[in-house]
Amino acid sequence: MARSGASDDRRQFRRYEGAGLIANIEQELLEVDDVSVSGFRVPGERLTRGRTVQVQLIPREGSKLALNHAVNALAEVVGVGNGHTRLHFVSLQFSLAKLVIRHIAARTGVQPFMVK
Repeated sequence: MARSGASDDRRQFRRYEGAGLIANIEQELLEVDDVSVSGFRVPGERLTRGRTVQVQLIPREGSKLALNHAVNALAEVVGVGNGHTRLHFVSLQFSLAKLVIRHIAARTGVQPFMVK
């Protein structure tokens, strides 16, 4: 998808509501505010820009965390401010793409045709 016209929005891909995704960053569980196939945003300003961190994205099924569907990834902190931390996936492995696409499908009600 093409970049949006907003000059302060540098994401290449559309953002989707993150409700139902949890990010485990440095042993802290954070609700994902929004997500795309290139990265995500979490509340708080606790990490330093430019730093690469190991994250675990965990989908939530009802009130439980679906740990058997969790995916580990490396992410670079690309922005900190306005009460949020923005992270960009260093590389997009199939398991990570599958998790994000399934999450987006659940949020939009559109079934993914390439990833079941």
